[in-house]
Parts: sequence; structure tokens; C-alpha cells
Amino acid sequence: MDLIKIGAFIVAKKKELNLTQAELAGKLHITDKAVSKWECGKSLPDVPVMIELSKIFNITLNELLSGECVIESEKAAQADRLVVDLLQQNKDYNRKTKLSLITSLCSIAVWVSSLLLMAYLINRADLWIVILTPTIGTIITIVLIIATIILDRVRGFFECRSCRYRFVPEVKAYLSASQALTSRKLKCPKCSQTTWCKHKKTNYAEYAPNEFCD
Repeated sequence: MDLIKIGAFIVAKKKELNLTQAELAGKLHITDKAVSKWECGKSLPDVPVMIELSKIFNITLNELLSGECVIESEKAAQADRLVVDLLQQNKDYNRKTKLSLITSLCSIAVWVSSLLLMAYLINRADLWIVILTPTIGTIITIVLIIATIILDRVRGFFECRSCRYRFVPEVKAYLSASQALTSRKLKCPKCSQTTWCKHKKTNYAEYAPNEFCD
């Protein structure tokens, strides 16, 4: 889904009905600031609002999410493409989540196992074997931790709280960032603001400059 295209479509349909941002916001019982964000391609309406917006514009949800009016014969194909796109994004996110969890658990298991094995080998094997065991375990654990970090960094996107831009942070920035639950304190590459960026499942589209703002 292209948020910029959807935003331009909302602007066009709004103008067809001779509605201002404030008037459209009033009909939807939201703020005109929220409408402005849709038009600028910064966000999508929530599902209930999206349904009401479709009714106001006399279009289908499929047309709203496509960012264009489609003829009847194309509607089914458009709907199928949107569903496939969302399913693929969800599948990729779930796959990366599982891999991240597996590598994380494996790193813990390897480290604990190496310590237990070292404790068992003390007084039972040569000193070099006792020393080598946790060393190998540490190396394997570090490799697994790095793999976990790489997977977690690209598992979905981080959304800037200031401008709603979604991005994948650089490895260095990701590692040095503070974390609180599903958010990390990151610098947005678009607005340069450092905020608590929330981890999101999908990207929808690369956000562009505010081309369609009133």
C-alpha cells in the first residue's frame, strides 16, 4: 500500500465534495490534524474511521486502500493483491520473530551448557580442556546473539513518534539505543528527532515529503 497515493486520493475525493479538512474531520468526529496526516501520507485511518470515510466518499475500502477508483472487473484483482500483500508482510514478520526467538533461546542454552560442562570436567579432564569448553561456548553464544540482534533489527520497522516515518535503524544506532518494552530511543533519519520509536509489524510504504498537505 502506498500511503502517499492514498493521501492524494483522499485530497481529491475531499475536493470533489467541496469539503475542508475541518469539515471532513467533523463528519468523522476526529481532529483535522489526523486528516492532514492521512493527506500527507504519514498514516492511515483506523479501520472504523476508514469504513466511515469510504461511506462519505461513496467508494469501497478496496478503492480507498488502492488510492484510486477501479472498475468493477478490476476490484476483485485489486482486493486479492492487497490481501496477498498483507499476508506476505505478516508471514515475513512472524518468520523473523520465530527465528529471533530461536536464536535467543539457543544462545542462552549454549552458554548455560558450556558452564555446566566446565563444572563437570573440573577434576575430570586436563586444564586446557576445562578452559577451552567455556571459550567455545562463549564464541558460539556471541555469534547467536549477533544473529538475534540482526533479525530483531529487521523484524518489521520502527516508527518515529514525531513524524510517523518508519525505518530500519543502522546496526550501531540500534545497539546503542535504550529500550523500553517494544520501543527504542532512536534518531529518525527523516526529521532528525530522537524519540521513543515503536516497533511496527509492517511498513506500508516509504514515506515521502508532505506533497499533498493543504
